[in-house]
Amino acid sequence: MSIKTLSPHYISIPLTSPLTGVICSSYEVRIYIWDGSKTAIPAEPSYTMTKINASGSSRSDRINIARIASDFIGFECIPQQGTVLVDGNNQVWIKYECYYNDSPTVPALQEVSLALKGYGYFLEGENPQLPSNKILLTGDEFKVSRDGRFVLPIMVDEPPVPIRTLTINNFVRSTGVNYTLTATANFPYTEIFVSARPVGSSSWTPVEHSGSSYIVPSGIASGLFEVRAGAFDPVTSAIIYSAVYNITAIRIYKVEPYSSGYATRIFYNLNINATTVDLQLYNNGSWQSWPYDANSPRYFSWTPTGNQKIRMMVNGNYSNEVSLTIPLAATINIP
Repeated sequence: MSIKTLSPHYISIPLTSPLTGVICSSYEVRIYIWDGSKTAIPAEPSYTMTKINASGSSRSDRINIARIASDFIGFECIPQQGTVLVDGNNQVWIKYECYYNDSPTVPALQEVSLALKGYGYFLEGENPQLPSNKILLTGDEFKVSRDGRFVLPIMVDEPPVPIRTLTINNFVRSTGVNYTLTATANFPYTEIFVSARPVGSSSWTPVEHSGSSYIVPSGIASGLFEVRAGAFDPVTSAIIYSAVYNITAIRIYKVEPYSSGYATRIFYNLNINATTVDLQLYNNGSWQSWPYDANSPRYFSWTPTGNQKIRMMVNGNYSNEVSLTIPLAATINIP
């Protein structure tokens, strides 16, 4: 999309958040303007505006961003020798982001456009676009001075890009409802946002983040849930989503012997929010529970010897099962 800064160019901001489906009480629009590489988005916005939805309306607002971009274009003709094809210097990139009050760290709307000093004609109305022939002058024939200089501005198509991918490698609980994301992408981005939902639900909830920590709502983090990551690709001006990543509630990854193998330390990863974790032992055809706190490792002294089977249980979710022989002669590592 392109913006002719001497004609009105409106963006539409729905007062119902696309992320949560809730009518906002306020929203903030951040506008970034820069030149050079399309992916070199500034760290700080050039312009910020906040709108209060005092009436609780569910309609959409319209904001004219053409006049804002126009202030950043100082039109200048740079002389060249001979007939040459050169990069233009009288245009800027403009990106806007919209944040709603109920998820202030997750952008709900984003877009990157090219803005240039130009205008559309009356019948084109608002948001006029570039002509199909990509020539940024009116007409097909031009009369020029033999001894003068003439600039023919044209729009060049962007090169094709590979299929964009975003992959969640891990989403690990650090403490409480705080999680750390590890992800890879084959495109440039400034930040990754995350949504979460309980297993079986179809509704995604935005996950707020502070630095590298993602804060999952407690009602979701206490049970089995799944997450999806998204990132804005400035080259294609599109949000790229990852595949759905399923959280493993709890997993035993190591059992260590101590006290001559008649006691064990059971190490586990707890990836949901809980204060109590049960160690369960399989005995006489049924599982017996030994509840304790949620700190790993779990220490356990064995009275019976011989072949045993254990698992962990948290908030109704079970870990992998591990078979061992007491006294335990060596550490068991579970891949």
